[in-house]
Amino acid sequence: MDLTHRVNPNSYLTTTSAKMALAMENVLKPKFAPNGEYNEDKVKMIIRLQVQPWHAASTFTHEAALAVARVSPESFWPFSLAVSWPKEAVKD
Repeated sequence: MDLTHRVNPNSYLTTTSAKMALAMENVLKPKFAPNGEYNEDKVKMIIRLQVQPWHAASTFTHEAALAVARVSPESFWPFSLAVSWPKEAVKD
């Protein structure tokens, strides 16, 4: 059984994407933790980032995320959560 779920599209600048990221962190992640309800080996979450080229901050933020993923893959998700909030500060 394929339990892969694709979150698509996702942008660091949208409130909806930030809410999805926080839901994945606070609701789904605990369920797949070692003592969670589900076996973590059978689930894979794929996040496809969507740059919004009309927002300069979107391009820079997504490029930074790619750099983090390349240099320190285990830091990608914490980085993604960190740049998801607060939305009030994102104006370009």
